[in-house]
Amino acid sequence: MTTFKDTNIKWIWKIPEDWTVVPLKHYFSFEKWKDAQIFTGEYCSKNQWIYPVYSGQTKDNWIMAKIDSYIYESKDRLFVTTVWAKAMTISIISWKYSLSQNCALIKETNNHTNVKFYSYLLKILFSYEKGLLADLMQPSLRFEDLVEYKIILPPLSTQTTIANFLDNKTDKISTFIKNKKETIKLLQEQKQAIIHKAVTTGLEEWVKMKDTWNKWIWTIPKQWKVIKLKYLINTLTDFTSNGSFASLAKNVKYFETWYSRLIRLTDIRVDFKNLWVYVTEKAHKFLKNSELFWGEILIANVWAYTWFVCIMPKVDFISTLWPNMLLLRFNNNVVLDKYIYYFLLSDLWSKQLILESESSAQPKLNKHDLKNITVFLPKLNEQKWIVEYIEKETNLIDTAISKIESEIQLIEEYKNSLIYNAVTGKINI
Repeated sequence: MTTFKDTNIKWIWKIPEDWTVVPLKHYFSFEKWKDAQIFTGEYCSKNQWIYPVYSGQTKDNWIMAKIDSYIYESKDRLFVTTVWAKAMTISIISWKYSLSQNCALIKETNNHTNVKFYSYLLKILFSYEKGLLADLMQPSLRFEDLVEYKIILPPLSTQTTIANFLDNKTDKISTFIKNKKETIKLLQEQKQAIIHKAVTTGLEEWVKMKDTWNKWIWTIPKQWKVIKLKYLINTLTDFTSNGSFASLAKNVKYFETWYSRLIRLTDIRVDFKNLWVYVTEKAHKFLKNSELFWGEILIANVWAYTWFVCIMPKVDFISTLWPNMLLLRFNNNVVLDKYIYYFLLSDLWSKQLILESESSAQPKLNKHDLKNITVFLPKLNEQKWIVEYIEKETNLIDTAISKIESEIQLIEEYKNSLIYNAVTGKINI
């Protein structure tokens, strides 16, 4: 039976009697990014630049170092991101590479360590450190902190056994999660197909069709209108409509708690279960042009989620719009907001804009382009039937997706628990 001893390290607690606690710096050395010039294109040397946001993956950029020693040779090393959105993550890399400015390299300095074992151990350490951060703090890892960490040192044979065990188990878990995510993808495609068919052909199978003269969809029901979105809009606004950048900076400050919550697409995507950002009552009044109630359609207009569409749910708190989104309200005597929402959830409108976005390095949706997309419009009563049909059919799919996501979350929690118990010696392997 294994006997344990205290480590006086909060994130480890107890370890087997024959394991030791050692400073990380006694068994590993560390290197940071050095000054180098980044290039893209045919003149670059083909040494992959590790880009920190992707943590161990590569970006389509190359680096030409001023000194050859800046280029690391292929060997298993621990690569850790130090700042930005995915800070304090760790990966093993085994190809030719150089570092970007927000990365660190951890290299073993003797024959007493197994790189894979310590990749698992440091994942647990970084997870613990992130859990100590205040909600509004951006995760980051200072180099001087990394150097001072204490770790545990099992016998090398034990490290190897644990690493091999976890490789085997986590590979199976990763396969399980990958299959579940593929199922979610198929369900989302099924949902997309239901929405697309409903807003292009309606619900009647034998309805007469007419040409649209649009290359992205050839025919629609004969009684439907082909109309520009701008003729249906009552309100199209955003955060910047409230004033100049200077006046916004002067009048709008962000807080952890206050009077009015700023609504981001992120908030709605996670059902408001994330960190909140607030403004004062004075700032809320200043932002009157983008005040939210409920039922508004919100669209991301820059960055990675450009064209992401959601609908503002009914909430029990005062709210206003975050930057980088567009807000739309419609003339409900002509069109239902929910019908336009589902039309925008289809790919009918993004197809109309895709050629324009491809010419830009960063995707962006402006008000002019949005107003000029073409909408296929049934009469109000048919819009209502279509909305009811879509919601009935897709609710079943959403329920199935939610169940699978819960399964993925549970298996992720099991994986983290398994890794922790294995690398700290709390289970016999």
